[in-house]
Amino acid sequence: MVTVKLIFSRDRGAIFGAQIAGGKGVGETINILAPAVQKRLTASELYTLQIATHPLPTASPIGYQILQASEDALAKLRA
Repeated sequence: MVTVKLIFSRDRGAIFGAQIAGGKGVGETINILAPAVQKRLTASELYTLQIATHPLPTASPIGYQILQASEDALAKLRA
């Protein structure tokens, strides 16, 4: 199981950092979140980011933790 914690700015919702823990899939999750942090994607942009793996054009199983973490961030930003 992979756990993802995202740190966002309150004003714009831009991602400042991420904390990832778990087993397999952590490296792939880091590969997705590192450019997101570098480009300061917003929680909304990260939530709608298309994540897929090769060779199957389906949603990546590692994307679920990222989506859940960004959905949690959006809920907190709206509160």
